[in-house]
Amino acid sequence: MVFICYREPAEAKRFDYYAGGARVDMAPLTYADSGQRIDISAHDVVAKIRERSPDFAPAAYLNGTEKPDSFKWLLSIRLGTRKRIYGYLGCKMIELAQVWHHLRTGRYMAYASPAVARRGRSLLLLWPLDRGLHQAFLRALRSPSLLFHRPYLQSTW
Repeated sequence: MVFICYREPAEAKRFDYYAGGARVDMAPLTYADSGQRIDISAHDVVAKIRERSPDFAPAAYLNGTEKPDSFKWLLSIRLGTRKRIYGYLGCKMIELAQVWHHLRTGRYMAYASPAVARRGRSLLLLWPLDRGLHQAFLRALRSPSLLFHRPYLQSTW
């Protein structure tokens, strides 16, 4: 899952914007002074999600554009069946997926195909490489339903 915190230019009131010499009216733009909270960070999102799902664990993030030290895009990949979540993959699995995809295609992965989501069971074999996957692997071992229900990855990159 990808969580993108709401963004708008915080300096929109302090500056005038021009295009082709004409002043641009920022009011009709989506990100222009909506009156909504703009200080929400990925840390706030994680804390809110953990109120209902204490095991939730993000795997990667992208920073904000106006404040590069802020986390605005948050990526999480969970492994589970329709009835149970076994765990969340960690940053090592994200890194491995990106490197593998880049070596095969020459590009970095933006979105994973549905075929990748169905590889949950075979992915469990990589449990020694990632702490989050290790925890999911241990939970899956204790679950006999894993023999009858295919584990999936749930994510949008």
